[in-house]
Amino acid sequence: MKRTILFFIMIAFNLFAQQVGDWKNFTSMKTINAVSTYKTTVWAATNGGIFGFNTIDSSYTTLTKSEGLSSQTITSIATDNYGNVWAGADDGIINVYFPSDGSVKKLLDIYNSDKTKKQINDIVIKGDTVYVATDFGLSLINAKSYTFIVLHYENLDN
Repeated sequence: MKRTILFFIMIAFNLFAQQVGDWKNFTSMKTINAVSTYKTTVWAATNGGIFGFNTIDSSYTTLTKSEGLSSQTITSIATDNYGNVWAGADDGIINVYFPSDGSVKKLLDIYNSDKTKKQINDIVIKGDTVYVATDFGLSLINAKSYTFIVLHYENLDN
């Protein structure tokens, strides 16, 4: 008898279980913090993620946490020579978005540092070097290998 009851309970849970589909964040992207262009696309860093506007076909690409960004408030943005989008966040995380396959790589060196203020204020890319300005100094990253060349801490206490 106990097995029969257990069997019906298990079937009931399977019948009424809801499938989890694709999650989507609907955030406000009205506040634009920075812009960058690559060929025919204008990329914007916002308080709700990033978006790209294609000037040829007027289409949009939006990225939020549900599409792989690790942070919601994006404070800076730049595009490299390969078309990849570098997005710096208020918590020190750098997300690199690859439009070719839709993937996102997270660079956590600044986020994991011992500094308390880690916001990425600006990203400038020259050749294969990515210059990242933070609240505590300047860092350089190799755009091909995604490794930090220099993680520079400026002593701002003096």
